[in-house]
Amino acid sequence: RIIFLCIPSQLVLTMSSESVCNLSYLTGNFYECSPAFVQNSEVILFAAGSIVNAVSSTTGNVVGVFREHHSLITAISVVEGANEVTVYSASVDGVIYAWNLNTLQVKSSFNVGVPVYDLASIINSPSETEKLVVVSSVAKASVEKKRKFAVLNFDVASQKVTTKLASLQFPRRCTAVLKIPLARILEATGQVLSMEALYQQDQAAIETVLVVASSRKISFIPLSSQQSGSKHKNAPGVVHFVPDVDSRRGAITCVAASSYGDGVLVTGFEKGSIVVWHNIVQYYLSALSQTLNSASAAPAVDAGSLSKKEEKKRNKKMKALLAAESTVAMPISTTLHWHAHSVHTVSLTTDGSTLYSGGAEGVLVVWHNINTTSSTGATKSFFPRLGCPISFLTNNSSAGLLAGINVAVTTTDNAVHVINTATMREDWTARSLCITSRRESVPRRRALKNEAGDAADTAADPTNEEEVEDEHQYLGINRAAVSRSQAHTLPFIQSDYHWRCSLTVEPRSQWLVCNGYPGQLQAFDRNTQALAHAYSIVDYTRVSKKEANSKMFVPSISHSQFLKHQLGWFLGTVDVRKGSELEAECSLKFFEWSDVQSKYRLGAQMDNPHGPHRVTSLAFAGASSSADDTSSNNASPVLAATASVDGTVKVWRAERNDVSAPPTLSTSAKQRQQQLTVSNTSANSGNSAGETEAALPLKWVCAYSFKYRDSPATSVAFSRDGTLLAVAHRNLLSLWDPATVTMKASIVCPTSISAASVSANASLSTSNSILYTAFIEPKAASTLGGGCGSAYVFVGTQTSISVYDLLTLQLVWTLSGEKYTAFAVAADESQLPSSHVDAWIAVSLTTTTNASGNKSGANETDTEASVDGQSKQSEQHKVLLFSPYSSTPLAAHTLPAKASSLVFCPTNSTNDANDGEGSGRGIAVATESCEMLFLTVGAKNNTNAVMGKAGKVKQLA
Repeated sequence: RIIFLCIPSQLVLTMSSESVCNLSYLTGNFYECSPAFVQNSEVILFAAGSIVNAVSSTTGNVVGVFREHHSLITAISVVEGANEVTVYSASVDGVIYAWNLNTLQVKSSFNVGVPVYDLASIINSPSETEKLVVVSSVAKASVEKKRKFAVLNFDVASQKVTTKLASLQFPRRCTAVLKIPLARILEATGQVLSMEALYQQDQAAIETVLVVASSRKISFIPLSSQQSGSKHKNAPGVVHFVPDVDSRRGAITCVAASSYGDGVLVTGFEKGSIVVWHNIVQYYLSALSQTLNSASAAPAVDAGSLSKKEEKKRNKKMKALLAAESTVAMPISTTLHWHAHSVHTVSLTTDGSTLYSGGAEGVLVVWHNINTTSSTGATKSFFPRLGCPISFLTNNSSAGLLAGINVAVTTTDNAVHVINTATMREDWTARSLCITSRRESVPRRRALKNEAGDAADTAADPTNEEEVEDEHQYLGINRAAVSRSQAHTLPFIQSDYHWRCSLTVEPRSQWLVCNGYPGQLQAFDRNTQALAHAYSIVDYTRVSKKEANSKMFVPSISHSQFLKHQLGWFLGTVDVRKGSELEAECSLKFFEWSDVQSKYRLGAQMDNPHGPHRVTSLAFAGASSSADDTSSNNASPVLAATASVDGTVKVWRAERNDVSAPPTLSTSAKQRQQQLTVSNTSANSGNSAGETEAALPLKWVCAYSFKYRDSPATSVAFSRDGTLLAVAHRNLLSLWDPATVTMKASIVCPTSISAASVSANASLSTSNSILYTAFIEPKAASTLGGGCGSAYVFVGTQTSISVYDLLTLQLVWTLSGEKYTAFAVAADESQLPSSHVDAWIAVSLTTTTNASGNKSGANETDTEASVDGQSKQSEQHKVLLFSPYSSTPLAAHTLPAKASSLVFCPTNSTNDANDGEGSGRGIAVATESCEMLFLTVGAKNNTNAVMGKAGKVKQLA
């Protein structure tokens, strides 16, 4: 029986007034922001997405968490006063918070108005108002053009950007600060604008000189002499320094400076070399004196009387004149070279004698005695095998602490390592989930188009240069992250370019499990807010690339599912491995929990289970019918189903090894001995048959396989009791009896695109293909009165969601016209987000609005986001909760970024009360901004039970 239902319905957000929502930030990426040491209190600060963790630098214990930000934190700066420590934290939404470290209370907040990627320095002077130097993107830059960033002078009192100081190629690690006494500057140059007045007020005044490195040039900018509205090129006191180095070293990628003695400046280059510039303070003073003398000797011209073209020509002539008359000798330099690839970050000690460097090799290099001018004077030591490329380095050296320095290292596997350089040992390591995301790439879109048509799965080779836009489209984060970070810090190139970050719940411990790290499933404990365990699926050891342009693919875990059954706890995975010149290989693996080894033990592995075709879905069947029933007698069979793009559905069955049967001639001697040993052991111990059987490993066999009309199978799902199997073929859902392999019914899901347009353009059918399907059984057998209630099936596509009644095969409700990005269905009543809200379905959607305010359709092409995080079309991201009985959302909440995965989480404590952020019932959300959020829902009169320290409660009417 085939039922055609074509009932378009637009989404109307008429919310229930009985629910309230609260959004908490659980964790995020560590490598987007440089950590900062607090010298007096021995605390290290590092950002995890939109929260700041204050951790003891000696023990690694968390002493405080700052949760006021609602966007990715990109910079942290610390000002240590006599009585308190003030922390400045900035995020990409342009908001900067000044807060007290001891009380975690906000002192002030201000909005720069543009995305902030770095806080270059903070100035505190008794004679002027507080200023911030921020690094932001150029507003008019686009993704297609070369990205540019600007260093801006932000006045806190007026809350306005007063001066553009310089331009940058990279938004991070390319600024440093020199602290030079004003007395020394006045002695070398005489009066410099307001410097004389500052010196009269404070004889020990310090001038802050900002060092800004572009790709080929270094600029020294004295911040106290920068007036509002002045241009950095014409501002007095600015010195430009072009290093005389080989162009084959590439662009400057990072800088570090020390004002100790005559000063040291370190520049890291794209090709792996490091140049140490000695006596940099003396060079700056000499160049500053000559620049001021040349400027005073030039004829006075009223700048207001010149046109922009004439002013540009005059500045060019002045620059050529200064270059011709320059008599300042270049500073003495020393070249250090160990890195084979780009130098990501460098850090200097206070006295400038020791340098720390890191890059793509994942090795911390310690350079000793770099302040000597001899090339043989500098020695080096190593701390290898950090596991991933190094993103940031910072140290806690001070004037009185030059031995036993701790270095904080952030790596792109989402870890912070604190290393004691005296012993070259790791004091402690903080790790969190490696949450990564992937946007649609050209090869992925072509592969989807091929899979939508009748052709076989002949996806484009991602290593083909003609079909690759750039390397970033295969990396584990989106273009927005590419714009705010340097390209070399992006983490992984996945072997499966259909891969996406997904969340599941491990039923034994209720841990959140993520597949973001290569070859592993990482488990996150919501109670401790930390990484609890890592399940190794594929052996993976990272090695550095041989060539800068070569691509190294990491193993991808495409699918993972857990199962709680009377026979034990099971885990099924599908992983993909690929070499730079090899075809992708796929493996289906089944694991069983071992109490003896306290881990999931590999029970079976099937390589290429569907031949050369990609596995699109994995699902388990045979869940426990009762939470208290743990016996293996009369247990339902353990079944698993996989589907592929060629339309094949395979059902796998787990069986116990039969040790009661006598050994046969075909059995090897070793196997016969093992069978006899197991039989004798069970007979002598007197164990029951069930206990003996449960102690034996399972073997997995393919029970059967089938196809339906040679249509690609995109999703499979079992009912709770395993008696019904749903298979999605594009926009057709077929229901099967797994016991007899007979089709019970077929349902054609609603579509908003005509068949003529689909046949004309096969790529359009991907928006109507079923991406997710799941059974909903509110009256399951494990509940009171179970087995007598209704049952439903949920179907989700990119443009619509629908619920069908399984008893009548009638459409209950459907919504279309939006762009849905993720789906989740609660398995039973214990996973409902609240006992007061009957929300079984959670979906995330993205609404695009044009600049004129008109709402874009779901099938329209999205515009790429610009570098500053804004786009021509504004996007809103939401999570909606539904019951299976009505299309009216029970609750909704706005998300800071597009959701890539949703999962219902049962309570993680003895009661429903929140012991910590995200420890109770709720919905975990993984976003494309590489953060994990937690959404709690409750009744309107139970607001206090669901409110946390983060986020705002949103009442929906």
